[in-house]
Amino acid sequence: MDRPLKNELKAATKAALKAGRAISRFYETSYRISEKAPDDPVTEADLAANKIIKSILQNKFPHDGWLSEEDLTNTLRFEKKRVWIIDPLDGTKEFINKNPEFAISIALIEHNVPILGVIYNPITKDLFQALKNQGAWRNGKNIHVKDFVAQEKPHLLVSVSEHKRGEWDQYQNTFQLTPRGGAAFKMANIAQGCADGTFTKSPKNEWDICAGHILIEEAGGIVCDLEGSPITYNKPITSLPGVVYCNCEDVKKSILLSIANTQ
Repeated sequence: MDRPLKNELKAATKAALKAGRAISRFYETSYRISEKAPDDPVTEADLAANKIIKSILQNKFPHDGWLSEEDLTNTLRFEKKRVWIIDPLDGTKEFINKNPEFAISIALIEHNVPILGVIYNPITKDLFQALKNQGAWRNGKNIHVKDFVAQEKPHLLVSVSEHKRGEWDQYQNTFQLTPRGGAAFKMANIAQGCADGTFTKSPKNEWDICAGHILIEEAGGIVCDLEGSPITYNKPITSLPGVVYCNCEDVKKSILLSIANTQ
């Protein structure tokens, strides 16, 4: 692999695969579960995966910054040109419920913009990778977002819990809706052409979407905020009020119009 960032991609992939093996072992057995906040669980698997990823990446790239869902105390990241943004287990609720729609999410940003992304599902063994201006791959093969058919309803992958609560009922006449777990897992599926896109009006953190962001863009798609503006990373407040990710401008316009009409 003779391309820029090849060492970073190799290390991120190694970290994802090793963390994935640890998560798989927990998946088949019992483990401790605690709550960081109400309805926000964390398991032994989350913490073990975070430790593995952090050890590999910080040993290899000690001068880079670090932001992880399980490690929010390091403010030195604000002084760094490059920062790793990690969710060691995106979709913890799915993991707990034995729903394999979860993933490890590893991203590298430079000057607040994603330049590398790795998403790995340790149950399905699907490995997604992306590099800025170099493409996106699933298990080593190039992927591309779905070609939108204008006369059809846009097909959106939506939050399982939000769908159960009826929060998507108001959009059923506009979109075809399929519940799917885990933000990173949804984004990887959109990048490989399984659906046209999705959006969320509930807050998402940087680690939820950063790897998926570059994966979708390198697969030919679009990621923006609820105003249609670009998203940047490594901010003091890591929570984003909402995100749109989709395959083309037509779907983006349809989503933004629907959001405006329901506010």
